[in-house]
Amino acid sequence: MFKELKRKFNLSPAVKVTSGLVMIMISVLIISQALGLIPDTREGVLESRKTLAESVAVQTSILSSLDNKELLETSIEQTLSRDDTIKSVGLRLVSGELDVSVGSHDEHWVIDTSENSTPENIRVPVLKNGELWSHVELAFEPLHSGSWFRPPFTSFVALVLLSSLLCLLGFWLYIKRIIKALNPSEAIPAEVRAAYDSLSEGVLILNSYNEIVLANTALCDILSTRPDNLYGELAEDLPWDFGDKTKSPWELCTATKEPLRGARLTVARKEKNAADLLCNATPVIDDSDNVKGVIVTFDDVSEITRISSEQRQTAAQLEQAKEALEDQTEVNDTLSSEDSLTGALNRSVFFEKLDQLLKQSDQNDAARSLVVMDIDNFKSVNETYGYDLGDEILKFVVDKTKKTVSKDIEIGRLEGDSFGILIPNRKMESAKKLAETIRLAINHGEPDPTHPSLKVTVSVGICQLHANHRIETILRDADNALQISKEQGRNMVTNWTEETVEAA
Repeated sequence: MFKELKRKFNLSPAVKVTSGLVMIMISVLIISQALGLIPDTREGVLESRKTLAESVAVQTSILSSLDNKELLETSIEQTLSRDDTIKSVGLRLVSGELDVSVGSHDEHWVIDTSENSTPENIRVPVLKNGELWSHVELAFEPLHSGSWFRPPFTSFVALVLLSSLLCLLGFWLYIKRIIKALNPSEAIPAEVRAAYDSLSEGVLILNSYNEIVLANTALCDILSTRPDNLYGELAEDLPWDFGDKTKSPWELCTATKEPLRGARLTVARKEKNAADLLCNATPVIDDSDNVKGVIVTFDDVSEITRISSEQRQTAAQLEQAKEALEDQTEVNDTLSSEDSLTGALNRSVFFEKLDQLLKQSDQNDAARSLVVMDIDNFKSVNETYGYDLGDEILKFVVDKTKKTVSKDIEIGRLEGDSFGILIPNRKMESAKKLAETIRLAINHGEPDPTHPSLKVTVSVGICQLHANHRIETILRDADNALQISKEQGRNMVTNWTEETVEAA
């Protein structure tokens, strides 16, 4: 039980010695009080109050024989005014009636007529013609007011408490300085001390109260301090940073009685950056399985941490550069495959897509179609409105087409105001409907709000692709269908078939 309490409170030697000295001092004061060596002011105050009460009673007895109540009241008022400790004075007849009252006597007089006098309420009998006539009642201030500097107990108790507090603080500060002055390293043999100082890692030896007993040169170099500044100090008072841990490695080691390896922490240093440390703690256990201290070692891994941090930063920069390069490559690929003005596929990429589409075999009756589309009267638009508006119309046609078709349909700029559209996996009827939808979307659009009367129309030619077609043949057929649309009035879609050839 005692050992458990001792481990729980874990009082340091300075606290134990200080407590013992204070107890000795209290014992000396109590013995001195018992022997009467310390005067008690309370008895003197009580004696003076008793004498004053008797004096007032004699004076009242004399004045009562004159049967002059006004003179009696004046005398009592003068008595009250001469002594600040008197709160009120009253003259109470034997019948219990309060004959004279000065200073709110009913408020300050608290004892009954059958009770004995107290230090605050003193009653003295008054004789008249040799018989008990009345009682003089004097109400005094309490011996102690109860304020912070006059506690509601005897002066001796106050003396003991005040002396205990002051001596407790004084003894503790003095003993702490003595313990710190008694350098424990002086008791360590020089050979052992030299061995500790020769270690490249920092070594800290703590007692059971986590006070520093020994610190080698390597640790002092890490902390940028001298050994004399560490002896007797609590290890927790050093500027450690344990990260997300609430307890230090040596506290955890003491609690578990097991060695602790590889704990990471940092410590702040004067005029230097904080040091990153790798900490190992080993408990020192006696035969009774009690922890008598802890040996703590520190490896300064600040340089390793710095290099690792630089490597991580370099890796992050390389990764960012790689992502930027990939993004730029993607942008370059996009730019190299697209027409710079309209965003449609350029001519060479479009023909590559067309060649790939021609090489696909027909499946499930799904046809593949090529659409060729020209802007009607585009030359006259450029001459009338200017080339800037002409460029806007080209972009308008591509934008409307992209918004009308799905993502699997490719649009490319063949030349000038001529565009090609590849429609995969759709029957001819569906491809023609899609081409008609594109034509209507362009026809009903508004390319330039500043010229609301300007309407853009397109002529469209469409032909179906077959595996045995060559690019030259399919382009010729689609262009022939386009020419038929222009000859028949423009702003229409023509599908190239055998009947179309005969009609042409």
